[in-house]
Amino acid sequence: MAIKSMNINQTMKHPKEIAFTILMVSWVMLFAALFLAYALLRFKEAQWPPMGFEVVSLKWPIVSTIFVGLSSYTLFLFSKNFKSNVKKAKKYLYSTIFLGIGFLVSQKLLWNEMNATGLDVGSGTFASIIQAFSWVHAAHIVMGIIGLTWLLSFATKSDDLDFNFRVKHVSKFWHFLDIVWILMFVTMFLI
Repeated sequence: MAIKSMNINQTMKHPKEIAFTILMVSWVMLFAALFLAYALLRFKEAQWPPMGFEVVSLKWPIVSTIFVGLSSYTLFLFSKNFKSNVKKAKKYLYSTIFLGIGFLVSQKLLWNEMNATGLDVGSGTFASIIQAFSWVHAAHIVMGIIGLTWLLSFATKSDDLDFNFRVKHVSKFWHFLDIVWILMFVTMFLI
């Protein structure tokens, strides 16, 4: 009976893959906890928004959603083109970074508008949870923009396995943040 030799790469995950999985699980848990806190507050109240608070304007959340949706699409185009057309792919990556910055600007304008209407962090739990949730998300968007910018420094090495790994995982993180924003938009601003 012959023993087949196994390629170690077929049976073990790369340590970077394991580390990234642990990071993603921790981020999922963080946002799940924030969603749970919001849901507990939301369903505890008989009226929503609570008495004395205005409904948040949809203008900036919609703009934010457009930015995040388009950024996800341009990152998808980058990941499809970085091996075959580096110049074109870089344009998509720059677009993704620009749209991510646009998202942050629209979030700042949302916070300014909320503060102007009395929905600041000192005005109660309702405003505090919306602002805190969006701040935590915005901080992760900043990390995503840093990751996207980091990819630019490697964009000419499309045949490098490490670059493929970086694109795969930065993209997963960015798309995760997009999904979180869409869930936030629906649960906090539409329902």
